[in-house]
Amino acid sequence: MIFADVDITKNGRPLGRLSPARFIYTKAGQPTTEVAMMRGLHDDLYMVVGTIDPASKRATLRFHVNPLGSWVWIGVFVLIGGASISMWPEVAPA
Repeated sequence: MIFADVDITKNGRPLGRLSPARFIYTKAGQPTTEVAMMRGLHDDLYMVVGTIDPASKRATLRFHVNPLGSWVWIGVFVLIGGASISMWPEVAPA
C-alpha cells in the first residue's frame, strides 16, 4: 500500500488534505489506484498517484482540475425538478 497526504492551499489559505493511494494486491498482482477528490462550486481537484520508484521512495502525482463540475449536478437536479413539475397532473376546479 502506497499513499500520500498532501495539504492543499489556495493563496496561502488551507483548503484541506488529499490522500491518494495505490494498493498492490499480492494474489492478483495488479495495482489499483484510489483517487483523491476535492469538490467545489468553481472547480474540482483530482489527485492520482502516478509512477512509483521503490528504491528512492519517490512517486509522481498527477493533478487534474475540472472547472464547473458541480454545476453539472446542479443542472441535473434543476432538470429533474422541472420535469416533475411539468408532469404533475392538472387540477381543475370542481
